[in-house]
Amino acid sequence: VNLIQIVIFLSIIVAVLIGLLAGKKIHNKTENFYVAGRSLSWGIVGLALVAQAIDGNSTMGATSISFGYGFWAGAVIVIGLALSLFILGKFFAPGLNQMGLLTLSDFFKIKYNRKIEVIVSIFLLFGFGILLAGNIAAISILLQFFLDINYETAVILISFTIFVYCFRGGILSDIYSDIWQTILFLAGTIGAFVFLAYNNDFFGV
Repeated sequence: VNLIQIVIFLSIIVAVLIGLLAGKKIHNKTENFYVAGRSLSWGIVGLALVAQAIDGNSTMGATSISFGYGFWAGAVIVIGLALSLFILGKFFAPGLNQMGLLTLSDFFKIKYNRKIEVIVSIFLLFGFGILLAGNIAAISILLQFFLDINYETAVILISFTIFVYCFRGGILSDIYSDIWQTILFLAGTIGAFVFLAYNNDFFGV
């Protein structure tokens, strides 16, 4: 067991603990589970959105595409995500928030009817299912490399971790764990930059 493996295990344990602790703030209320009681500050929500932008799909996918096809080929993923979040927050979020929605499909029920809501829900489940599968696959590849375990075991481990902290704490556990993941990502990025810069004589020493 090396330092990297210890850090990975500790990170998973912390994520699970965050979910369990967040569950205490749900108080058996549906609104708390789905939208955190609509009480989160803009700073916390902002950090959560940042974390969503550095998932396995975006980070590993953009890096791989940039390496294979050039900077802008990968940059369009990040730029597109940033623009979509800005447009949503600037022009749509206030109105959607005033409608008191719990899920995105609720909008279609209010605007149209129950049948449209079900159809949209199916498409959303399919789309976000693919997104989740991509993230689990990306993380599992990393765990397979760093923990020296087979791919299937890594998938089960990550899936179980996600299930535990989301089932218990809902959106609160997701947001709080996102903040934790953002801290880890920034620490890892800075550490990698310093390591690469030092070993490639970037500092001139």
